[in-house]
Amino acid sequence: MIWAFATRTDSSDVLAEGAGLSQNASKLRFFLRAETRQCHTDTEAAFGRFRLETRSGFTDFLTAHRQALLVVRPVFERQNPFEVKVESLLDDIDHDLEILGEKSTDIDDPETIDAHPVGVSYVLAGSHLGASLLLRSVSEQTDPVLKKSTNYLANSHLGSVWKRMLSDFETGRWEEDKLAILDGARKTFGVFEMAANRRQQDTTPYEHALF
Repeated sequence: MIWAFATRTDSSDVLAEGAGLSQNASKLRFFLRAETRQCHTDTEAAFGRFRLETRSGFTDFLTAHRQALLVVRPVFERQNPFEVKVESLLDDIDHDLEILGEKSTDIDDPETIDAHPVGVSYVLAGSHLGASLLLRSVSEQTDPVLKKSTNYLANSHLGSVWKRMLSDFETGRWEEDKLAILDGARKTFGVFEMAANRRQQDTTPYEHALF
């Protein structure tokens, strides 16, 4: 099972080298990757418990992502340097949940985090590589409902965000903020891990056996 946020995927290293990124971009990017490695592992393990080949498992996966996005959304209301379209991601999740027969619900007073927007962007934008792999896996399922419920995984705008972010790293403008960015990235991974764990706790084994 591959979590949708694959910020440590080797193929992205090749992409970065092929783009001729400067030492500034590589330095900050690989600093973040190294320092969030355990966070990525823990979050991947949390999401790895969802059975994406079943309607109930995929519903739980999407619901956990939705709850996490609601928590980080206020960060971008203050500053959104790379134009992350959280509303677009949420709309796609809601559409997918509707196809799966699940009604999405908003939290009356959602939690939020005090985090550097670049750190949050780093985690979300890194998702485009892992999401493409998950999209392929879900699209190969025989269940026609699952096949249609892939708008969120197919959302392609984060690939552009990733490229803009790496290009901006190249200027060195974020170097002085690197510790705050790292803190924001770690908090964001934590938000997604917690959302996955909460969804697992709220779902009974019987529900997972429905499909």
